[in-house]
Order: sequence, then structure tokens, then C-alpha cells
Amino acid sequence: MELVKHLPSNLIGPRTYFSLIDKNNIKQAKNWPEYKSELDQVLKILLLTKDTIVIAGSSLCNDMAFDYFSEQDKASLFKNGIIKPAIRSQFSNFSEVFNDRIKHKKENLSDEINQFFTENISEIVPWNLYDNSNWYKNQIAEQVNNTDSVLRTNLRNIDKISEKRFVELLSNEFSELEKTKNYFDRDKISKDVQIKFDGESRTAITQFLDLLYYISGSRVVNCENYVPQENLIYYSHATMNFGNKIISDKSVFYNIITQIILSDVYDNTFPIDIIKNISFKDIITLRDSNKTKSKLFREKYEECLKVAQNIQTIQDKDTLLLSLNELSLLSAEIKTQFRESITDELATFRSKMKITNKLDYIFELISQLVGIFVIPVSIINLMFNDAKLKEINTLKKIRGTAINTKESLIRKHIKEKYKNDPVLLSFFDDIIKKHKENYLTLK
Repeated sequence: MELVKHLPSNLIGPRTYFSLIDKNNIKQAKNWPEYKSELDQVLKILLLTKDTIVIAGSSLCNDMAFDYFSEQDKASLFKNGIIKPAIRSQFSNFSEVFNDRIKHKKENLSDEINQFFTENISEIVPWNLYDNSNWYKNQIAEQVNNTDSVLRTNLRNIDKISEKRFVELLSNEFSELEKTKNYFDRDKISKDVQIKFDGESRTAITQFLDLLYYISGSRVVNCENYVPQENLIYYSHATMNFGNKIISDKSVFYNIITQIILSDVYDNTFPIDIIKNISFKDIITLRDSNKTKSKLFREKYEECLKVAQNIQTIQDKDTLLLSLNELSLLSAEIKTQFRESITDELATFRSKMKITNKLDYIFELISQLVGIFVIPVSIINLMFNDAKLKEINTLKKIRGTAINTKESLIRKHIKEKYKNDPVLLSFFDDIIKKHKENYLTLK
């Protein structure tokens, strides 16, 4: 198979850098089956909301990655070019990356891994080692040299001796690099940290260095997110809380857009984790059966995130990490943007539904749910009267008087671009239908 190579600068459209399969993230997982289930949910969300998913080629060189991607039709994600591994520019393909790991990292890897990914990968994104390494090194140097940096502050709160030892370790490493002119090696630093630190100090250093590494990886392949640290790792730098994230791909999809749509349109008839029982094969079908519809959904979804970020003032636009307060405010603005976009779509979405389609939908729903639970009368009322729509529009007008001119102008852009077409609701209705199909099959 001849590989298609995409320069990072040529990547366009909604895209993301998927780091949760990285070996260091996997090591943190206490239960691999549970972590795989978590990976499934996040990956499904990314497949629905992003055109392209870039993943570090080196992160595929392990048994867990092979175990994960070799099941449930996931191989097709590489064959179709949806997942594009990032390959260091000195290598031509995955096989060369794999063999380099065995030769220089002395890793004991099964050739089955090499065969599987080599056969299925169709598109790659080459990246520059020294560009990435220098940026990563400079960010760590900032953490070392600045006494008020996030990492040094956290280490100081844990153990002042650990802070001093960390500064000494990295300072010696930087001096050595000046002599040898080698690139900054993440694996070498990670091994030194594992040997010379323990307990909370080791965790704080390892997690933070991994965080910088993932941000660096996303940057070098032109896949930076609007809130980089929250989409790349289960780590809140502001609270040192590993696991609870204010903003993530999963939280935006489930806790914001899905919650709003299920409440305003479907009267909470369906579960919030609606895509949990939808297979990867069906997710791909949702993307491909109507490519124009799914593409518009992904574009408007991304536009809502972009508009929210533009409205919410960030103290320093070039800052590497957002503060806890900034994350909370941005999360609230993302929710506002999705709610307003969905409200704008609702009238058009409902007006395009013919009465016969409405009846078919209700009777089909009733036939599927009889014996499971009582259907709220409000779901039937929602299909035939405008009471809820008027209520939503009234709330929207009240809020509209409170937003400033800057917000109005920015939001006007998204309205003009999509003309209130039910881009989000129409595609989400397809997700609902696919959920219903799979629910009946599981019964």
C-alpha cells in the first residue's frame, strides 16, 4: 500500500491529537478492560466530531495499542485515513518506526504489531524531531528556571527537597545537551525521574512532563485544541487532580451538547451515554452514509467551540496552560454557545418534519419502549405544539439583552454561516436512530 503523506501545515478541518493510547497514559490505568471502555467512548466522540485524528506512531508500538486497535472494526479507521499516525520525518513508514524502537529502545515487541499496522495504515503525518524536541526542552526549561512555575510550585508544596533535586537533574541534562548537541530525550528523562524520585513527587513530575510532551506533539502536527491541556491527559494542573477534568472532548459531548439536545428535543427519553452501545462499524456508517450532513455537523460543532473561545477573554492568549477560573468560564461559554445554536436550529428542525413523519416517529418510539418505562406525555406534546419552543425563545431573548456587542457580532457569524439550518439536530437525530436500533438488538 502506497502511503499518503500529509504535511502538518496542510491539515485542515476539525482535527485532534489522540494521546490516551500512549504507553505512559496506559500505565496509569489500573484496569485495562475499564480503560479500553473509556477509550472507546472518547474515540467514538472524536469520530463523530473530528475530520481527522492524529496519533503518535510510536504510541502504536506496544501490545496494548495492538490489542485495542485490532478489534471492533478499528482497523478500518487506519485504512480509511481517518486516523493518521504521526511519523518522524526521517522515517518513511510505520515499519521503520517499529524497527527503530527495537534497535535503539531495546523494546521486546511482537512482529504481529508491525504487520498489523503496516497493513492497515494508509495515511501519515510526518513531523520534525528537532522542532518538537526544542519546543519541549524550552517549555521544561521554563518550568526549571521560573521559581513560580506550575511544576516547581507543586513540587515545593509536596517536598522542597524534591524541587531542588528536580532543578539539579534538569540543569545537568541541559548542560550535557549543550556539549553533545543531541536532542532532548523524553524517555531518558522519564527513566531518571523513576529512579531518583518516588511517591507524590514522582507522580507530579511524570504527569507534568507527559502533559508538556502531549501538547508538544499536538503542536508539531498542527492539531492544537482550544484548551490543549484538558483534551490531552487526565490531569488538572491547577488542582493536581488526576482524573477530574473541567473540559474534555467527552465532557463537552456528553455534559453539554447531548444533555441539551436530549432535554430540549427528546425530553430526556434516552440515556446521556447514548453512543455507548453504538458499534464502531455504525459510527463509521454515520460518518459515511451522508458525508455532507456529518461533515456539516463536525464543522458547526467545531465552530461552536471556536466562537466560545473567542468570546471568553483569556488573560494571556499565548499561555501554555489555562487557569482553573479560565477553564470554568470557558466551559460555561461553550455550554451557552451550544445551547443558543441548538435553540436557533429547533424551529427549522421541527418545521421540516412532516406530520406523517412525526406520527411514524412517535408510534415507532412507543412500540419500542412499551414495557420498559412509561413515556412522558410531554414528548408527544413536544412534537405537536410550540409551547416549549416559545419558552426557549423567550429565555433566549432575555439573555440576548445582556450580552455585549462583541458577543453579538461573534455569534452573528455562526448564524449567518449556517442560516439556522438544523445541522446539529439533524445529524444527532441519526445518532438517536442508530442508538434505538442497537438498543433493540441488545434486548
